[in-house]
Amino acid sequence: MVTAPIALDGFLGEETVPGDVHGSTARFRLTVSPTDEITLPCSVDDPEMAHAVIHDLIPGDKLRVTGYLRLPRTLDEPM
Repeated sequence: MVTAPIALDGFLGEETVPGDVHGSTARFRLTVSPTDEITLPCSVDDPEMAHAVIHDLIPGDKLRVTGYLRLPRTLDEPM
């Protein structure tokens, strides 16, 4: 089942990290609601965008993230 992409506004809660040794992917956490402490793990697979995420963003930066939400299939599977 393919779903439509979503858009979420939030802020970068902590440092970004490379997703691989080449820095062609990146991982970060988007804090959507600081009062409810809703934080979602996100990843970037586009090498150009990953470079910008790793080198240009700092915690606290406001972000709009668009893409596909992939929920775990089991309770022990990470998001």
